[in-house]
Amino acid sequence: MFNTRNIFLLFILALLFNIIAVPNVLANPISPPIILSIEEEDALSLARPLVLGLAPENTEVLIYIDGSFFSNAWVNQAHTGTDNFYFQPDKPLAAGRHVIMAIAKDSVSLVLSAPSVEWEFFITPLPAPTLIAPNEATITGQVKPLITGLTLNNTKVHVFIDGALNGQTDNLIHKSGTANFAYRPFLNLAIGEHIVWAIAEDASGRKSQISDSLRFRIEEPMPAPVIYEPVVNSQTNAAQPFI
Repeated sequence: MFNTRNIFLLFILALLFNIIAVPNVLANPISPPIILSIEEEDALSLARPLVLGLAPENTEVLIYIDGSFFSNAWVNQAHTGTDNFYFQPDKPLAAGRHVIMAIAKDSVSLVLSAPSVEWEFFITPLPAPTLIAPNEATITGQVKPLITGLTLNNTKVHVFIDGALNGQTDNLIHKSGTANFAYRPFLNLAIGEHIVWAIAEDASGRKSQISDSLRFRIEEPMPAPVIYEPVVNSQTNAAQPFI
């Protein structure tokens, strides 16, 4: 049976345990993750950088971009006391300067670590295509005029005619770093003036600004020639008639 003395001793032991354990917990917080690298070298990571790092075992990794929570990273459990993680945005980030950091969260206690060291990176804007033809000097009777221009290597070009998306090219590649393109409208254009512009898109989904616009005119085609019946007379023969 517990008496008053035993209860008092249990109280003292519990108090001592708390005095010893709490500082011990505080002295061993969850270590913050470590960001090792930010890769932006290949086509898919130009606007969706691949982030690699290390985190304490059995933790989730929370990614913050520009001070706001973005999403969780993927964590590979190494069972060595330290896991590795990677993160890549599912959509292209806006062009400009960005800051990224990570926080670890214990999977059981949900205790958060201190933030990792911040890393700075930049998303460069994608150059707009350059349209060459047709232009203001173009007056044609073709209702599907060929639209030509230049774009950055490893991009496709979205072509807009009179404010509406008309179609796009395939992915364009040239060893010089600049590829040329040719696009023909899929529907006949009406007689009159038209405006065309274009937007480039790379493999990461990053899109350029709108290119400069070009105006051109489609006119009624010239009347077709009329051919009369060939003439065979004393000055000709059947093999060489007058036409």
